[in-house]
Amino acid sequence: AHGGNFGAVQTNSLTYTSPTYSGFAGAAQFGTGTEAPSTDKIYALQGTYASGPLAAGLTVTNNDLADQNLVQLGGSYDFGSVKAFGQIGRAKLAANDDLNYFELGASVPVAANCKVLAAWTHGKSDGYKTDDLSVAYDHTLSKRTGAYAGLVYQSEKFDSFDSDSGISLAVGLRHAF
Repeated sequence: AHGGNFGAVQTNSLTYTSPTYSGFAGAAQFGTGTEAPSTDKIYALQGTYASGPLAAGLTVTNNDLADQNLVQLGGSYDFGSVKAFGQIGRAKLAANDDLNYFELGASVPVAANCKVLAAWTHGKSDGYKTDDLSVAYDHTLSKRTGAYAGLVYQSEKFDSFDSDSGISLAVGLRHAF
């Protein structure tokens, strides 16, 4: 039950994204289930602010289908030599299962076209705790193309059964259309 499906694509949805006014913008989304007749609904609201070195956002999502909701607050500040970011959130994943989490990270430019990123994420719910440590290298190849490599160490601890940990490696190319 951990993780939910908040990252999933929301089908049959309508989203309004506002224009930006003095750094502030917002979005609202409404979606219905995929099979008729469906009373399952998904609602989401988002507010953001971005001006100069500061960026922040708040998102609230409710998913009737899976009886889930999410509140998430995040922000970043670009100091020039380092960009710091963080977020906190609470996800209600099931009737009695809330996941509280936070993330702290930084991005450091090491040359005009590359940067090193690092982050720590901690999550906790009843009987479960997870910690992720990640480090990555991002290299811009052109205006729309980049290469990256990263490592993630994840540790999961459960009250009722064995804990687990592992290391993941990601290497790839990214192209924006």
